[in-house]
Amino acid sequence: MAAKVPIRTVYTNSVATGLAEFQSGEFVDYTSGGTGLAALGSAGQVLKVNSGASALEYGNVEAVINIDGMTDGSGATLAATDKFAISDGGTEKYLLASQIDTYVSATTATLTNKTLTTPQITSGVLNTGVSGSAIKDQDDMSSDSATHLATQQSIKAYVDTQITAEDLDVTTDSGTIAIDLDSETLTVSGGTGLDSSATGNAVTLAIDSTVATLTGTQTLTNKSVDLGTNTLTGSVAEFNSAL
Repeated sequence: MAAKVPIRTVYTNSVATGLAEFQSGEFVDYTSGGTGLAALGSAGQVLKVNSGASALEYGNVEAVINIDGMTDGSGATLAATDKFAISDGGTEKYLLASQIDTYVSATTATLTNKTLTTPQITSGVLNTGVSGSAIKDQDDMSSDSATHLATQQSIKAYVDTQITAEDLDVTTDSGTIAIDLDSETLTVSGGTGLDSSATGNAVTLAIDSTVATLTGTQTLTNKSVDLGTNTLTGSVAEFNSAL
């Protein structure tokens, strides 16, 4: 059956004068039961009300997914091959769960005024201040916790207190001294005939050249030698040379 051409009433000065076929470009408005359109839309388009709700028009099919009508999958375990429906510029596509995981894992986000409960942070950068019950500001470190962090101020106060409270007690043959490790320096001085020196972490005390030793050679000038029961050995020539 061939398509039929509708006819219309021809009016002249509001008086019907006859009938005529519809011409190309003519249309019946929606208020009179028509569409108000004189031509078809593009392939795949549908007839819909325009955004101003004032006329009909052809437009693309909008993707509508009825989530409420879907089967509840909240208890399901996601797999890498599970599919998620998306709209890409009006084109409906699906993505795999593995693709979404890759995208989210590679995304960097700045969190402001957030509270982290039980996450694992790798190579985190924390700017300005950090607060919370896991941070302790105890100058005496009394809680002795293995899971909490101490503030910079409490660490310094604790170390300063420990150093101030410690001293080095030294006992000698003729007296004792106490060196405050926080503010004083221990000095090792040599006495008569004794020199002191320090290299690295070692202090050395050595007899100087003014003291005669059993194995050393020394010239005695204007000295009185009390031989007592001691024995001198040597030749006559050696004694004559020494006297």
